Amino acid sequence: MLSLLLSMAGLGAWGVTACGGEEAAVVPTAETPAPPVEARAAWAEPNFTLVSTAPASLTAGTAGSFELVLTPLGEYHVNREYPWTVSVTGPEGVTLPQPTLESGSATEMTDTVARFSVPFTPTATGTHHMVASVDFGICTDEGCQFETRAVAVDVTVN
Repeated sequence: MLSLLLSMAGLGAWGVTACGGEEAAVVPTAETPAPPVEARAAWAEPNFTLVSTAPASLTAGTAGSFELVLTPLGEYHVNREYPWTVSVTGPEGVTLPQPTLESGSATEMTDTVARFSVPFTPTATGTHHMVASVDFGICTDEGCQFETRAVAVDVTVN
């Protein structure tokens, strides 16, 4: 449907031009799905680092948590007014009492660090893979950078 509407508007799926005359990214449709989101245990970008720390091991049925820490680099600082969200998904065998955390749930949020503790309870043994999608903002005096990164967390349960 979107392709039809773009064609009728004379934009076409591949010839859309953004402001400034640059070609804009194509909006994913059923015919052109979005690429999979890469999840990493740590992100080291020029303006920030984002890392996860999981417990070494847990026992099934015992509550635990993993930590996500964002550290701005250089002239950047944490944007404490941005509506941060951490959305976590996990496999069967992991219960997430709070699958979504917001800015107010941070265990620490200063100009130099944003830290979230994500609670979970494994109900089965084995290695469990969870992914946290972190939506955040960092700024300099000149402007802000708003990003989303997927952070992978693997937990071994005995």
